[in-house]
Amino acid sequence: MKILIAPWGWPGMYKKSRYKFNANEPLTSNTSTGVLKKLLDPDHTILIFPDSLAVYNPQSYNAQTYEDLVNSLKDFLFEHYVSNPAWMPDFNQKKDSMLISPNVGTFVDKDTKRRLNIEGKLSDYYYWIFYNLSCLILNIALNSKDITLILDTSHGINFMSYLTFSALYNIGAALELLRHENVKLKIYNADPYVEVAKYLEINLVRELTPKIQLIKKHETGKFLPFNADMEKFSDRGKFQKLSKEISEIFRQYEKTYSDVFLPFLGSFSQGVVNGIVHFFPEDSSEIENKVCDIFNSN
Repeated sequence: MKILIAPWGWPGMYKKSRYKFNANEPLTSNTSTGVLKKLLDPDHTILIFPDSLAVYNPQSYNAQTYEDLVNSLKDFLFEHYVSNPAWMPDFNQKKDSMLISPNVGTFVDKDTKRRLNIEGKLSDYYYWIFYNLSCLILNIALNSKDITLILDTSHGINFMSYLTFSALYNIGAALELLRHENVKLKIYNADPYVEVAKYLEINLVRELTPKIQLIKKHETGKFLPFNADMEKFSDRGKFQKLSKEISEIFRQYEKTYSDVFLPFLGSFSQGVVNGIVHFFPEDSSEIENKVCDIFNSN
C-alpha cells in the first residue's frame, strides 16, 4: 500500500517545469507531486492546502461559517488546479483526498488587494493534521500490513512540510506499535525552481522506518522512564534510586505484562501519547466528536 502525501502552498504560482525522477525520462508538470503520482502510482494521494488560500477565492468571502469557507475553497482549488493534469494527473475524488488545514497570519491577494487575517497558533496545524491524517490512513490502509508513506515537501509553505513529516512519523510509529504493521516513510524534495534549468531533480531526502522509543536503556545498563541525562537532575541520588526500582520491576514483569508496562513507561517520554492510546476506551466516538467541535469552534 503506497500513500502519497503533499502539502501545497498557492498552486497559482507554480510554473511549468521539467522534473526528473530516478532513471526516468524528465516529465513536464507544474508540480513535482504530479510527477511522483504518475511514476510511483500510489494507491491513494492526499493533498494538503492551508485555509489562508481563501484570500484568492472570491466565493470564500460569502462564507457564513468556517465549514462553508473550507468547502468553498476546496471546490475552488479542485476546479482550477487539482483537476488540471498540468498540476495533478488523474486525481480521483472518490479515491484521493484534499485537506484544508489551519494557517496563521495576515494574507493579501496582490491583484485584488483582499486581506485575510487568521488568528491561532502554529501548533493548531500539527494537531489538526495529525488527527485527520490518522483517520485517513487508518481507513485507507485498514487491511494492509505493508504501508509506504511518501511525503513530497517540494511545495509546502514554511512550517507545513516539517510538521507534516512529524505527524506522519508519529502516525507510522503508532501503526507499527499498535497494529504490528510494516511502515516505511520516504521524503522527497525537488530542486528549487530555476527558469534556465534543463530539469529539476526530485531527490530522495530520507527513507526511514518510524519507531516509538518506549524506554531507553541508559549507559549504566538501567532502564530509565524517559530520555534524560542523569547529570541534569539536582537530586541525582533520588533519580538513581528510581531508575533501580524501575529496572527491578521491569525484570520481574517483562514477559507477563510487557504489553501494558511498556506503553506506560513510554508515556513518560512520549508526552503520555502511548498511555492514552493503550488505556483509552474502545468506543471513543463521543469524546472524539466533542474534541473536534471545540477545535473547529475556535
